Amino acid sequence: MLFSRYSTNFLAIWWRSLDKLIVISLLVLIVISIFFSYVSTYSIASTKLYNDSSILFKKHLIFMTLGILGLIIFSIFNDQFLKTYSNIFFLITSILLISVFFFGIEVKGAKRWIEIKNFRIQPVEFIKPFYILYISKFICDENVKKIKYFFSGLITFFLVFFLISQPDYSQSLILLIIWFILMFISGINFILIFLISIFSVSIMISALFIFKDKFLYIFSRLDVWINSSTTSFQSQKALNAIKNGGFFGQGIGEGNLKSNVPEAHTDYVLAVIAEEFGIAAIILIILVFLILALRVFSISQNNNDKFRKIALIGLISAILLQTLINLGVTINILPTTGITFPLFSYGGSSLISSLIIFGLILNLTRKRI
Repeated sequence: MLFSRYSTNFLAIWWRSLDKLIVISLLVLIVISIFFSYVSTYSIASTKLYNDSSILFKKHLIFMTLGILGLIIFSIFNDQFLKTYSNIFFLITSILLISVFFFGIEVKGAKRWIEIKNFRIQPVEFIKPFYILYISKFICDENVKKIKYFFSGLITFFLVFFLISQPDYSQSLILLIIWFILMFISGINFILIFLISIFSVSIMISALFIFKDKFLYIFSRLDVWINSSTTSFQSQKALNAIKNGGFFGQGIGEGNLKSNVPEAHTDYVLAVIAEEFGIAAIILIILVFLILALRVFSISQNNNDKFRKIALIGLISAILLQTLINLGVTINILPTTGITFPLFSYGGSSLISSLIIFGLILNLTRKRI
């Protein structure tokens, strides 16, 4: 009885401490993402891949349930607990990333996944939230002083090296951009970060040519995107789907993209939504993401705790980067990258990771009562 009363009081305090605008925004995104997952995967995509009309949607619900559980757990933890043990979380996910080289499976020439009982885990998705926490803690440590920037760079380039070796150039670029953002808001000298940026860009471009055989797919995508008079097959189909959908869409089940483009429910999920529900639906989704992001930025700016401020900006930046890159690929202003759209693209690792990030954001934006 006493335990039950304590649990009730604890949950009540936890609920009151959450920022309600962020909670409402997340609930809206989760609910509509479940609906659009059903629309984009049911029947056609599932039948093509598994000969079962509902298997992908069922898997999405499993991933969503696990992700929401992670969201709740990481929003409940004390923020000092997260700060103290961020190195443990980061170490575990780093080991998971390295283990890809020993236990990973190869798909379409890339070795990025670990398979456990028919479920594939992409470790890089899980390392991102805890990398942000760890680097935020590291650069806030006054005892480390200025050498902390050098060591945080070494840690980042160590991870980038493993990602490039898989190869996973897109995720390595995202990790580098997140690091630059964390360095910039930590107060590092602008000239120093500019020089580091030039050095990093040089290294990344050199890696493309030094390991050209590994990155032939990147050169192929860039060649199609830059030099061709016409867009690639997938991009053209996606653009046609958006155009055909108009402002209000053709109606549920009336789209053709998901039957014409392989795995449109992952990279081109926004085009699938636009074709059946119109650009109005995409505007609504982007608007909710922007409201959530602006709220997080607002809270971070008014936060006196340096760790929470830096970590919050890093976490929401990771979500925004994925959102903007996937949107850019969908409308063909960026070459194909394979980066998913948070919460909406099919993919267990990406979905669970995104919800963990949102859980950490809920935690760090909580009112301390």
